[in-house]
Amino acid sequence: MIERRCQIAVVGGGPAGLAAAAAAAEAGARSVALVERKREWGRPVQCAGYVPRLLGRLIRFEGAAIRSRLDSLDLYLNGERLKSSAAPGYVLRRDVLERQMAEAAQEAGVQCLRPARVAEVGDGELAIESAEGLTRLRAEAIIGADGPRSMVRARMGLKAQPLAFGMEYELPLAAPSRVAQVHFAAEYGAGYAWVFPHGQTAGVGLALDEDRRGKLRQLLDEFVDLLKGSAIEGCARSLGVVSGPIPVGGPAQMTVSGALMLAGDAAGQTNPLTGAGLYSAVACGQMAGRAAAKAVKAGDISLLQSYEKEWRDLFGALLERSLCGRNGMAGASAQDFRGAVARAWRLAPRAGKKGAAHGRAQAPGRGIQA
Repeated sequence: MIERRCQIAVVGGGPAGLAAAAAAAEAGARSVALVERKREWGRPVQCAGYVPRLLGRLIRFEGAAIRSRLDSLDLYLNGERLKSSAAPGYVLRRDVLERQMAEAAQEAGVQCLRPARVAEVGDGELAIESAEGLTRLRAEAIIGADGPRSMVRARMGLKAQPLAFGMEYELPLAAPSRVAQVHFAAEYGAGYAWVFPHGQTAGVGLALDEDRRGKLRQLLDEFVDLLKGSAIEGCARSLGVVSGPIPVGGPAQMTVSGALMLAGDAAGQTNPLTGAGLYSAVACGQMAGRAAAKAVKAGDISLLQSYEKEWRDLFGALLERSLCGRNGMAGASAQDFRGAVARAWRLAPRAGKKGAAHGRAQAPGRGIQA
């Protein structure tokens, strides 16, 4: 067995892990190791890629990562448009984004172990399997950014998260657009369908809770049929398919335990109502990395607790409110579904039409994720 040491180990090379590792190195940690199981950054793609333009204030990404620019978001219920609102954002190529983030992390001094699989998580060490054989990596702090089925989360004694599942087709648009669409229907429960334009094509997808997962492809195909001839071409055939799980249980009870930390999907920092998680993953990953660097430099692991407060102060109330909205939609009757949508997505009633929703809405940010 190979024995290695580092100050900070990061498990998972998605946006949260890459942001955490880069931030830790930039904050002065002497040795940061990142463990990623995939051979190619960001592949297979499991993300619809719609993010707010504010992401550009947190990290730099080159033009090749931008698939399209969007200006606004339309919300629909059973084909009726409820609201149009400004929602400036990008549809990103997730694999290109992660490759660029990985290059930035390595330039900052991060050692990337890839492909490598974490076989076991201890309080201050990882057992890693790779082409080199079995490696025991000892670290003063370990950041778990290993997705919705996180091994680090399990080591902390936290329950597995409830998941929704999304599927998206790549389809030719009837006409170029810079308007994203989100569609609700009672049969989707707390999930929704979407159309995220990519230029000449669009990502057309649907996300459903696990208890409805068996109908995912059928309902997505029916949604596509409804769009043919209007939003998408009448004879549209899918040019590709992506799919993946979405954590929808809200924030973890704790995200720091001893030398262990959680960030991104592993921490439940994905918005449980909208599925948006890439922006919060990067923001919280950076917070985790900076806190870890501060703790190891001071030789005081209790300083990791500052991360818990920092990220909850920024995102906690939003995530809890969104979880309440999701639960309301999931439990709504067909008769009350319109009202549940309006309450969850914070839409004000439209004057003169009882029950209709018109008002301010949150951008969904992302339909499916890694």
